Amino acid sequence: MPADSCFSRSGGQGGRTFPRIGIPMASSKPPRIVVNAVPILDRQARSLFPPPATSVWKGVNVSGRVGLLCRCVILGWVCAALETALLGCCSILQASNIPIVIETVTVGDPGNKADYNGYGTVSESYQMGKYDVTTSQFTAFLNSVAKSADPYGLYNPKMATDFPTVGITRTSGSAGFSYAVKGNGNVPVFDVSWGDSVRFVNWLQNGQPTGAEGPATTEAGSYTLTGTSDASLLAVTRTPGATWVLPTRDYWYKAAYYKTGGTNAGYWAYPTQSDTQPSNLLSSTGTNNANYADINQGGFTDHVNFLTPVGAFAASPGPYGTFDQGGDITQWNETLVTASARSVYGGSFTDIFTGLYSASINGSNPSLEGAECGFRVAVVPEPNTITLLLVAASSVIACRSRIGCMKI
Repeated sequence: MPADSCFSRSGGQGGRTFPRIGIPMASSKPPRIVVNAVPILDRQARSLFPPPATSVWKGVNVSGRVGLLCRCVILGWVCAALETALLGCCSILQASNIPIVIETVTVGDPGNKADYNGYGTVSESYQMGKYDVTTSQFTAFLNSVAKSADPYGLYNPKMATDFPTVGITRTSGSAGFSYAVKGNGNVPVFDVSWGDSVRFVNWLQNGQPTGAEGPATTEAGSYTLTGTSDASLLAVTRTPGATWVLPTRDYWYKAAYYKTGGTNAGYWAYPTQSDTQPSNLLSSTGTNNANYADINQGGFTDHVNFLTPVGAFAASPGPYGTFDQGGDITQWNETLVTASARSVYGGSFTDIFTGLYSASINGSNPSLEGAECGFRVAVVPEPNTITLLLVAASSVIACRSRIGCMKI
């Protein structure tokens, strides 16, 4: 088990507390129990009828070096590609300037009421990343901005060693650094700090440029950064007019738990459209499943890889169509939760079920890079549909792949 956890848990008033469990990855070591306070607050019984169908618009935001930001509308289109061909293109995409594609979903119901804890109300519609940012996508980022040098430490050597079968490797040569995906590139990126996450967002905002880390690539855009220390990262605020962002706690919370269908629809307890504890069994057909540690089900969901590919729980989406907002990897949010911590949410593969529960209140110092730390991105405000339709129809044919080297 990697030593660094992504967060500390802090609670509100009242409620019961449950332990958080850390299970060693090496089977030869005895289990290690790490106890932190996890508040489980009383709430009214939730309605169990399914939410209405989500929007038929399937949003894809494409951002490239030419500054393209479009939303491809796939309605009745059939788009397919041979997986073997896509597997062959993965290594090319990781080392080239071909733009990565971030698939998003629309989170509607603007002006919805907050949950009992005050979280989740958002005045506008916006786009939320359908999946966590993957190791393949982050590798493309590193190969774009961190080849000659990496002054802000975007690459953590633990990315190559924290997990036995997946990660990101770095090699040095006469041309500088080269980064490559280890194993399945469709798992969420890990060992990233809050600062790493917003630098990735800046890169998207700037059109995925190639060049040294600096104002034109990573240090300005949606956020202006001045360093990597906790003090400098805690002082960062969003730039007015930014479109690519790290989701706020309310953006993240609403996408994960709001039931959809109006402004007073209520909230689910878990981000799998459920008020009951999910199963941790890896299943593409189970409708309430997630990657977390269940001591009653044998511990980890995957005892070999530990992390699961994004979207692997294909029948357990969130209310707006996101995946893995509960379990797999804990996700950084933009919001300050205390004077010394940024928000993290969702729980990870090493958390018990309470880490996935909406009442779990989490935060961490923003410079921390832990094996449980990942993120997803959002786009605000919602892109102009007419403009995006024109761009999509004229310039983009989107083909979906399960392998994550180009997620659309």
